[in-house]
Amino acid sequence: MDELSSIATALLVLALCLVSYNAGHLLAAQLLGCRVVTCTIGVGPLLSTFTLRHTSFELRAIPLGGSVNFAGDNEEYRWRQRASYVAFADQPVWKRAVIVSAGPLATVLLGFACFALTFAAYGVPVDAAPASIAEVLDGSPAAAAGLRADDIVTAVGSTETPTWAAASDAMRRAEGESVDLAFERAGSSFHAQVTRPRPIDGASRWKPLRVLGIQRANPMRQVGVSAAIHAALAATGESIAVTYGAVGNALRGGDAEVLGTSYADFSDRTSVALDFMLSFVALISINLGVLNLLPIPTLNGGHLLYLGFEVVRGRPPSRRARERAEQIGMFLLLALMVFVLYNDISRQVRDR
Repeated sequence: MDELSSIATALLVLALCLVSYNAGHLLAAQLLGCRVVTCTIGVGPLLSTFTLRHTSFELRAIPLGGSVNFAGDNEEYRWRQRASYVAFADQPVWKRAVIVSAGPLATVLLGFACFALTFAAYGVPVDAAPASIAEVLDGSPAAAAGLRADDIVTAVGSTETPTWAAASDAMRRAEGESVDLAFERAGSSFHAQVTRPRPIDGASRWKPLRVLGIQRANPMRQVGVSAAIHAALAATGESIAVTYGAVGNALRGGDAEVLGTSYADFSDRTSVALDFMLSFVALISINLGVLNLLPIPTLNGGHLLYLGFEVVRGRPPSRRARERAEQIGMFLLLALMVFVLYNDISRQVRDR
């Protein structure tokens, strides 16, 4: 698909994730007796607004943010309404912790639901399937080496590759090098010399087959609802681990392409099938939820830290302390963004 269409669709996906995020906060607050004053999706100019059950809902032009404002966020409003509604600050610590956590957990739940729907409708990937090639792009290094569709890659250099996971790992280690690629065609064995180009962007570093011009075959196995749910739990857990691993890797000066890899695959497609769209929503929503639980002030994880402080000390941090912590948190987030960007640029300059 063209770049404009892919960006527009990605923004719609992000808007869906933000709706689930705000819905988590909203539903938890209402179930626990805390009134929500306003629920906003997006930032920028106001497009539409309506009121439902004492809550004002706002839709804004740019789906790059949102907020949920509780009774009590405004002190004057809090005391005026205290007789009829319980403010957020007046809730027990455990209720506030549930409300704060509900937004990120709702986005993780959305990701799990998308994975489960995908696996139930389309099946689960066959991990032990051979490394069969579905398509070779014209003019690519793979095409120049003589590879064709339906070839089966059996080894990369001295490493046997019974599956695509093994083939991808072996090719990733061979970045910029010429390696001997063993493959089978119609029952006969062949060899070809293939050089994997150095990556031109962060995402291609994680997708060595794509820069070779190889589209892998993805055999699927149909499963029942129970197996689909089990596979979705595993996929959700893996996505959470990859996200936290990428954050840790970024802090150590390594790669941090979590969302970039998904978006690169997404924008490279001429069309988007429903199964890929569901998987894309799942990855984005899980990343959004997991990153919001990092223990950094201004994020939900930072608010959970405040509540932990309140449990230990018996009183919440002062407003001045919270303001300072949020300033530090914003600085840390900006520093992390600059750090990751600097490392990305530095690696690409070195690789050219």
